[in-house]
Amino acid sequence: MKKMILAALILGVTTAKAQKIGTEKVPGIVSRAFNHKYPAAKEPSWEIEKGSFEVNFKDNSKEKSVLIEPTGKIIEEETAIPSNELPQSIKNYIAKNYKGANIKEAAQIILQSGEMNYEAEVKGKDLIFSKEGVFLRAVKD
Repeated sequence: MKKMILAALILGVTTAKAQKIGTEKVPGIVSRAFNHKYPAAKEPSWEIEKGSFEVNFKDNSKEKSVLIEPTGKIIEEETAIPSNELPQSIKNYIAKNYKGANIKEAAQIILQSGEMNYEAEVKGKDLIFSKEGVFLRAVKD
């Protein structure tokens, strides 16, 4: 019984992480949705993340990431930004709650609904903020 529980835990941990896949394994409907929205995308690399497809690429020299459902519906679009472009309230929150920590990466996220958020990666966590700079949640990276 203990072995079965351990095996299930290991399987859960390994499947929770994103898995890199080749372009040939991406369903046609997903790649068409991506190519339609981003015809000038350069160097796309694909992963499966939580049942959806994530593609990382360059668009007009900006690093981007798009999460697409298996149905071809775009869930969110993320654009890397320099950490100094984050609103001051976000930088203040991080300085207060993560003393001495550096912001490893920062991004602007546009959700399917049109809502805009910010993301700051700090100490192995993705900190998500509203467009006004209000802390929303932390997600383990």
